[in-house]
Amino acid sequence: MSYAPSPELRECCIAAQAGDHDAAKQVLKLYRYVRIAKEVKKGKPFSNRVRRAVDCLTAGYGSETWEIINEDGKIENLLQWPPPPPGTPPRLVHRFDD
Repeated sequence: MSYAPSPELRECCIAAQAGDHDAAKQVLKLYRYVRIAKEVKKGKPFSNRVRRAVDCLTAGYGSETWEIINEDGKIENLLQWPPPPPGTPPRLVHRFDD
């Protein structure tokens, strides 16, 4: 199974991987990791917990190995799944602790 995210979500995930604090917060909140999103502080490096969460939630984005381009031009990620709909619990609950 693969997931074709919107171009905006894909770009946000790639920015979060690169260390963009705002993008990281958006991705974490989108996947319902609000507590971890609160740990993101502007001007400070990501904590180990935040880095692990961002790495997990954005895995495969921007990768030639884990993304494929369909005949219709959509880019699909082979590692990810859609974010949970609003008002529902996250599909995967992980604390990303040491």
